Amino acid sequence: MDEHRSATIAPNQKYALLALDAQARLDGDWLEIAPDLIALHDPPVDLPKHWREWLGTIEAQRVEKCRLFILACMSTSNPGVLDEENRWLEHRADLFYRAIALASVGFQMRYGMIMIGARGQREPDVRQAAPLRPIVNTPGLPVSFVVTPAQLKQAERLARVLWDLGEHAEYRRLWRALRAFDAALHTQDLSMRLHQLIRAIEGVVPIPQGGRKATRGLSQREWFAAKASLMCGGAADQERLLAMYDSRGATEHLALPVRDVQARDPSLSAAEAEVPFAQLVFAGEGLARHALIRVLSTPSLRKRFISESGMIEFWGQNDAVVQREWGESFALAEYAKRFDGDRARDDFERGRAERQRQRAIIAKAPDTFRSGEQF
Repeated sequence: MDEHRSATIAPNQKYALLALDAQARLDGDWLEIAPDLIALHDPPVDLPKHWREWLGTIEAQRVEKCRLFILACMSTSNPGVLDEENRWLEHRADLFYRAIALASVGFQMRYGMIMIGARGQREPDVRQAAPLRPIVNTPGLPVSFVVTPAQLKQAERLARVLWDLGEHAEYRRLWRALRAFDAALHTQDLSMRLHQLIRAIEGVVPIPQGGRKATRGLSQREWFAAKASLMCGGAADQERLLAMYDSRGATEHLALPVRDVQARDPSLSAAEAEVPFAQLVFAGEGLARHALIRVLSTPSLRKRFISESGMIEFWGQNDAVVQREWGESFALAEYAKRFDGDRARDDFERGRAERQRQRAIIAKAPDTFRSGEQF
């Protein structure tokens, strides 16, 4: 192991290591995110022979081919014992993984693993390992979107906030919003992705119950668009927000996800409507990310958003007051313009070609795989 690698895990330290197949720019071979948290392009620990045999050659090779490693360390007097210190490190690494997915729109993670280990006086050893769920991007994500040093440092700040929030039972709605956002990032189904993203936004902008009286004469969709638009600087983006809410409704009722895109432009076929729908999902992800980060990173908002009633009280204020307390707005229309339509079309074409290939394989299956007359 070279000098740089051995310096990352000192003797008598325990560690948790995220091995991520993701693109990142560290402005060097490694980046100190915090005193005990480092990002590297190369693995800081070699897999011992017995772990290579346990994981299998393919898994071990996939770990070693990862291009982003996040290493969390702590000093210990018991390097040979798996105990609560390991659990703390594992929890910290897991929260950072969630936080970087929130902080970076360019975080596409095709493969990942979390490993826990320790170093006594000899080489670091791996004690436990578990796979991570991949994170997929919406078709049309610009190739220029990659993880940056600023996003990694923001993720560290968010992870510390998440750690603190975990001690409070009151933040249940905010945690549900975070889980909805997390679920959106793990699915390739764009209709379900948008559905979860709108749920994440609603986790921050709750719709009061009690019909139009509770929402000042507005329907639920109108209330959602009116209040969410305050995060975007005003009414200019309400049509886009209404389209997001309506498309979420299509998914809820098992209709084609592009139903409302076609309703707005009947000249589009279902296939042609996929690209503008993907742009809607892209914009929704940007807004959901903005909403969650703003609440988590703003102490005054966290205090007000500790309960659903506090959220409803916040959004019930005068619009100018809401915008002032919310802070810098999210340029939703400008963000949507960064969507790469040509790349999205290529993604959809590849998807259709792959589905056709799979159908052709299935069509060649023996008759014994078919149901026949038994049903």
